[in-house]
Amino acid sequence: MRDNITIVSAGAGSGKTYRLAEEVLKAVQNNSARPEAILLTTFTRKAAAELEERVRLRLLENKAWEQAQRLRQAWIGTIDSVCLRLIQEYAFEAGQSPELSVFAPGEDRVEFNRALTDTVESEEWRQLDQLSNSLALGTGFGRQFDWRDLVKQIADGARSNRIAPEQLSESARKSIESYLPVFPKGEKSADSLDRELEAALGKAAAALQKNIDNGAHATKYTANALEYIKRIAGRLGATGKISWADWVKLSKLKVGKKSESFIAGLHAAAAYHFEHPRLHDEIATFITLVFKLAEQSLKRYQETKRAAGLLDFIDLEERCLELLDNKQVRAALKEKIDLVLVDEFQDTSPIQLALFLKLAEIAKRSVWVGDQKQSIFDFRGADPVLMQSVLENIKPDDRLETSFRSRPALVSLVNQAFTPVFPQQGITEKIDLKANRKEILNSLPCESWVLNTKNQKADFAAIADRIQTILENAKNYPVVDRQSKQSRPIRPADIAVLARNNAACFELADAIALRGIAVELARPGLLSAPEVILALAALRILLNPSDSMAAAQLTFLWNARDDQLESWLLPRLEEYSAWQKARDEG
Repeated sequence: MRDNITIVSAGAGSGKTYRLAEEVLKAVQNNSARPEAILLTTFTRKAAAELEERVRLRLLENKAWEQAQRLRQAWIGTIDSVCLRLIQEYAFEAGQSPELSVFAPGEDRVEFNRALTDTVESEEWRQLDQLSNSLALGTGFGRQFDWRDLVKQIADGARSNRIAPEQLSESARKSIESYLPVFPKGEKSADSLDRELEAALGKAAAALQKNIDNGAHATKYTANALEYIKRIAGRLGATGKISWADWVKLSKLKVGKKSESFIAGLHAAAAYHFEHPRLHDEIATFITLVFKLAEQSLKRYQETKRAAGLLDFIDLEERCLELLDNKQVRAALKEKIDLVLVDEFQDTSPIQLALFLKLAEIAKRSVWVGDQKQSIFDFRGADPVLMQSVLENIKPDDRLETSFRSRPALVSLVNQAFTPVFPQQGITEKIDLKANRKEILNSLPCESWVLNTKNQKADFAAIADRIQTILENAKNYPVVDRQSKQSRPIRPADIAVLARNNAACFELADAIALRGIAVELARPGLLSAPEVILALAALRILLNPSDSMAAAQLTFLWNARDDQLESWLLPRLEEYSAWQKARDEG
């Protein structure tokens, strides 16, 4: 593909961010890239800010004061923010207005749902709700399925792949043709399979009931199974159909060991659900409908945006891609961009890949760092298969194969567990990390806890009790101090507790605090606190005295300060001024 593209394949904890910072430092030091001519992009604002700080820190550590300040002018940010900056800076060359109205996060979904509501017919809405229930799409990972989310995912996927709405009907046909062969075709009709299931339900219910009435077998499993069978039989008799989730459950229904022979026929009849013609028809109908609505909604959504002069993130990428085809813009950017760095390349969508390739044509050199095994932005159109195809066409120039984050035993476990699986997922590159984390302790304790509890509240109490026991026996749980690099007994701040959701975090924190243990819990809204806004404004005005927004915030909040805030802030400002003066004097 491109001779000036360097791809670095890197696993978790192998130093991707460090490598990017080193690339910038090396380029600046050997004068192959000006600090302000560096374009560095990643997928989240947090990651972009961390990268910028890491790079500036490396420059400061090497006493490159001027270059560190000039880095503030570099093109650093998320893909969307970099695209927006490019569009605004070269708006006149492209014959467009630099004033753009971009959807705030979440607003595009609201507008798309409005377009969907305007286009979908009431009968289609009812039909999709019924199909969702019948196909058992309402369950999974604790999240309620909403077919409207799927419609938007299809629309976004089409746009990320630059597929016109009119082509979605063809995509629906291909989807059906590729999906239905997963299910075997049988010779029995739908009515025949329904009758067989109904007969098997009646026979199993009668046999189980007789066994229970005679006292021959009355386990909890058998009683629950009988109740479920009666309920399903009643639903089938009343409506003529049951959900496919119920078919699956009936094919695996458990009873007591002595009653297993009585439901063998039911298991066999329900196991034919894969061959049921109605299942095949419902799948095809569902796919056809969601693609149809994606096409109609996308057209309406695009019309609404155009009429209102609004853009979303994909629009920014599309416009930027068109901008990079402009000869005048390309010539100007060749003078402005020396080095392009792409972090987390595995989360690239097709349209973003096209952008990076265009930028690679403009810049002297490009470095892409990523790992397709860590792709997490599927909802934004990222595709690990795309990453793999790029790796096959542009062979990685370097692989970061050493993990600095994890202990050797953990790295070895991951290698043994996942290495055999990757080839089945189309990942052909060799995956075998090596651990390089230096351990002062010969062995660190590793425990697994089995909670013999009855509910979640009891789970949290048991976890808190165990943490308390560990801290009471701290010498038995040594850790390596981050500052001294020496072994010491464990402290409360060394313990991290992970939970599945925020509600569980709060309950766990309360349970731990009740045992007199200090708990630190991340809470939203910190950056909106007046003290933090004031501190950030002060730092911004120190870095850039012409920052009018920072000056306004500083003036307003300083006039509204209290004595406690003043006593905290003034000494720190004095310390910073003294440090700055000492630095300037050499």
